[in-house]
Amino acid sequence: MGDFSFHADFLVTEVSHLLTTAADALRTGDDAGAERLYAQVLRQQPKSATALHGLACIAGLRGRDDLAIGFAGRAIALSPEPVFHITLGQALAARGHVREGLAALRVAVLGAPEDGRTHAALAHVLERAGQWEDARQAWIAAARRAPFDGAVWVGVARTCRLCGDPAAARDAADRACACAPVTVDALQERAAALAALGLESDAERAFAAVVSRCPDHPAALSNHGAALFALTRLDEAREVLTRSVGLAPDAAESWVNLGLVEMALGHLGAAAEALERAVALRPDDPRIRLNQATLFMEYGRLDEASAVYDAILDRTGLERADAARARFNRATVRLAQGDWHRGWEDFEARHALLPEGTTHLPDWDGSAGAGRVLVEAEQGLGDQIQFLRAIPAAARRVPLCLIVAGPLRRLVRDWLRVEGLATRVSVPDGVPDQCVARCALGSLTGRLEQTEPPIFVPYLGSHRVRVRSGVLRVGLCWGGNPSYRFDRRRSIDPALLACLQTVDHVRFVSLQYGVTTLPFAMEQPPFDDFASLRDIISGLDLVISVDTAVAHLAGAMGCPVWLLNRFGGDWRWFPALRSDGRSVWYPSLRIWPVETPVEPRVAWTGLLRDVGEALTRLAEP
Repeated sequence: MGDFSFHADFLVTEVSHLLTTAADALRTGDDAGAERLYAQVLRQQPKSATALHGLACIAGLRGRDDLAIGFAGRAIALSPEPVFHITLGQALAARGHVREGLAALRVAVLGAPEDGRTHAALAHVLERAGQWEDARQAWIAAARRAPFDGAVWVGVARTCRLCGDPAAARDAADRACACAPVTVDALQERAAALAALGLESDAERAFAAVVSRCPDHPAALSNHGAALFALTRLDEAREVLTRSVGLAPDAAESWVNLGLVEMALGHLGAAAEALERAVALRPDDPRIRLNQATLFMEYGRLDEASAVYDAILDRTGLERADAARARFNRATVRLAQGDWHRGWEDFEARHALLPEGTTHLPDWDGSAGAGRVLVEAEQGLGDQIQFLRAIPAAARRVPLCLIVAGPLRRLVRDWLRVEGLATRVSVPDGVPDQCVARCALGSLTGRLEQTEPPIFVPYLGSHRVRVRSGVLRVGLCWGGNPSYRFDRRRSIDPALLACLQTVDHVRFVSLQYGVTTLPFAMEQPPFDDFASLRDIISGLDLVISVDTAVAHLAGAMGCPVWLLNRFGGDWRWFPALRSDGRSVWYPSLRIWPVETPVEPRVAWTGLLRDVGEALTRLAEP
């Protein structure tokens, strides 16, 4: 008779060989071959936990997470190996059972605390659950145990960036790029960290480097397009993003990026199509809907925009930044409709979107006798000029220390001195120590419970009515800050202004800061701050300006202003805030709106023709 023990050893050797061969097949992508080998093992050893786990891995690769859960559960019942718990946890999470998946993965970590794979697997599912800080700690734990694994450092970089620590994200991405081989994901994360740090030019070059390495990678193209958009290189961004959506038409992020670029270019129809594609792909994504609601605002469809914001804010589990953006955007809708009380309440949400102020003093509640209150200006120069009109009313309640942008400082000090407010309101270069509370400048109207703009009295200087000498002196400002991403729609190509030079009896004066080339011959007086600009405006008969701080200053002075307003325009110029075509904020400001959503060049050409005709009639002797 044969030796039975010899036969058993043979079977063990054969099974071991089959398992090794199956694992090799699975590693090289031959899942069908691996499946046949694991099945063969189970015919010989039905309780092979390794073979059952192999089948679980194959099922997961094929998207059959239900089968993966079953096979992994059977494997664990036979031998509770940490790696089996990893597979079970990943399959459970993929099926939507995230809590149960995290429990299985935490068992894996407890079973193999020094194995970086267990921590990395836990980190992946924590990301799926949106638990970013926990995910970051799990990735860091994985990196301690696998310091030369580039994919792990990519995870650290990604979660650091999403947790608001872009410096740590850049350091982690640098570690990922130092590992061999350097992956596209590592390069992408490094570029994303640079963008999060505000190093937009560096980020663009880094994203461009990724595209040069992978020219047909749709995500790389999308990220590069977003970086170009941040630098206002809009035509390049549009070209890159069009390529991206062509390669991956189901990528919602790319459609959003393209929609924003088209909006900035003034192609509102194309923007609407792109954002509709994004919404169709991810109808429940609040950020996509926020961008679509912004477009509704541009079209003047305020009720539709408001409905989107209401729906977003009714959701549970909304991220803080998304909630703040929805509330702030809803504020602009309400203010544009003249709903002051609710509008100013929502307007406070902007604080979550702006950098923190220079101090952590408690907020002023608007009550009198609270001690000196620090009032900090925020947002753009035009916003600051608009909201300065609330300073006298606030100063009657409490003494103020007013912090404004440098170019406005001398102008504001002059105004306070003329109004006799200099003893109640100081305008220092820094932040004094004696303040007991703080309030943002844009919040004063709400704190004072003003339900409408206060009665207008010229401030920041006054306009002197000139005695006509046969020629009108007209100030002209055609462009805003070019770094503003949507400046292409707000500003006018100087070449289009040539039609105005033919108007008789008008002498134009440039109010455009920092230009060396003028669209046609006109006066170009020097000015280096808004006090000197005020002096120039005081000697003009009329100011014609796009939506910039120049229009706000002239309006605040009571100077006649013609505001050339892009289609849609800012909330403060909407029809509900006009009276006989004039702004309720500045009664001397007449709004010349673009009435149809056509290409900016076409829109401005038609509007400038109308302005030229009106100016001709005004200048007639």
